Amino acid sequence: MADRSKSDKVHYNIWVEQGYIVATPGNVIDYDFIYRDIVAAADKYDLIEIGYDPWNATSIATSLYNDEDITMVEMRQGTKTLSEPAKDLLVNVKQGSIRHGGHPVLRWCADNLVMITDANENVRPAKDKAVDRIDGMVALINAWGRMMFSEEYADGPIMRAVE
Repeated sequence: MADRSKSDKVHYNIWVEQGYIVATPGNVIDYDFIYRDIVAAADKYDLIEIGYDPWNATSIATSLYNDEDITMVEMRQGTKTLSEPAKDLLVNVKQGSIRHGGHPVLRWCADNLVMITDANENVRPAKDKAVDRIDGMVALINAWGRMMFSEEYADGPIMRAVE
């Protein structure tokens, strides 16, 4: 954590202390820790499903589905999957219907976010063009996309959960 904070020039350690992010123990990604954290969240919240980027996550997604009966939906990180939710999220941001409680990590990720547009006006986040990390915004776009295609979204109540 200290090395990454120093190299990135970001105070991750403070965000951990303040409860805005959770650090896994050790110097590598601890998928067992992440698995247990997701299971704890599923016990605490009424999770409908989890949208995930299959890159390095297929194993944990399969285990969560098979062992915990958590619905896992693959969200490929391209314009086909992300364009519509990204555009809809932006409309809701501009309308002021999104509240994130001043979450500093999400604000930082939003400040770093760069979207690219193709010839058909499809958009997607571009990690290679971003100034710094954008993972929080990509996760939000993934979740927003799953919410958009949920039956509950059409009836409205899921929006209250996002607010």
